[in-house]
Amino acid sequence: LGYRLGEILALRGLGYDERFVGEYGQAREHYTQALTLARSLGDRPGEVSALRGLGEVERLVGEYGQARDYHTQALILARQVSDRCAEAEALWELGHVCADTARRDQARELWGQALEIYDELGVPSADTIRTAIRELEG
Repeated sequence: LGYRLGEILALRGLGYDERFVGEYGQAREHYTQALTLARSLGDRPGEVSALRGLGEVERLVGEYGQARDYHTQALILARQVSDRCAEAEALWELGHVCADTARRDQARELWGQALEIYDELGVPSADTIRTAIRELEG
């Protein structure tokens, strides 16, 4: 149909599904295709989402440096486009990278920043972050 933005959405959805079932190589490929297309079209929200997906794939396979890089890029871009929800999600995911690599203080700080944004926006995910912070401290 030539609907390139729809193609980005489909690729991200495939990446999510593949990630969910543990097909990390396929997920990486779909997210990379979505990222490339989003960048070529100037779809900044699509780019943020694809970067976050790639970051999650890399975290799940233990490539923490690469995961941190992708999530940091997503965070910077989310801030540039003033997408507070995407900013909070990137902070949340960066916190997971820190928690997975025994950087508990950094994880707590990042999750605290995400929590502030979620509380400000009234997003139900705030409760999930509160629980994660309590468990981190426990």
